[in-house]
Amino acid sequence: MDYDLRKYVTSGTRIGGYRVDQYLGAGEEGIVYQVREISTGVPRALKLFHQDSLCLKYLGHLARRYDALAASGATIRYCHFGHTYFERANRYAFFFVFELVKGETIFEFASTMEGSTQERFNMASQLIIRVAEQIGNIHRLGFGAGDFEYGKNIIVQEGTGLPVFCDFDSGTSQSPNWNLENDFQELHALMRLVFKRARISRHAKILDQAFRGILSSRIRRDSMSRFAKQLNRAIQT
Repeated sequence: MDYDLRKYVTSGTRIGGYRVDQYLGAGEEGIVYQVREISTGVPRALKLFHQDSLCLKYLGHLARRYDALAASGATIRYCHFGHTYFERANRYAFFFVFELVKGETIFEFASTMEGSTQERFNMASQLIIRVAEQIGNIHRLGFGAGDFEYGKNIIVQEGTGLPVFCDFDSGTSQSPNWNLENDFQELHALMRLVFKRARISRHAKILDQAFRGILSSRIRRDSMSRFAKQLNRAIQT
């Protein structure tokens, strides 16, 4: 059985009620395409999962988590999931469909920052603060985000500059991701990588102390939102 579906999907390929426009990217779980809903012509993002053995219980849990996080404004909006059969690969594949958010990954965005060292520091710091605010919106609903420290799952929205989570660690229905403290650790790692992409690695130490302070305290649902304000004060002093 062939688990690499990329060679079977090209521009024009039909997946369920959608037609593929272009390839967007790939990760551990699956491949993402920009598609167009055949019945309405509306552009969407479609994630085609690598594994054909994913259980419906897990997919249902993931769909419910996307629905629950929609109120946060921090994640892309989920539409629905389904499955399709690839005859040439002799296998079924599950897929998720989302709203299409145009933009760049957070690392791509950071790599294009221009200006003086101080200007790039200000831009990179504000970007991390916006990410912290978005995570704070997720935490207020009682959930952790997770799986974002390497930057692939955060899109900086074109036009608004708002970081949006296109994926996250949902956990399972038996063990949901409620780990808020881990998000501080991942945000710290993300900050250092963003600063590296913005060519200001040496300035990361300015914010390191703030991270060490928050990780030594008790983490609650509002801790990340308060921390975003703390970071803002740190870069102004």
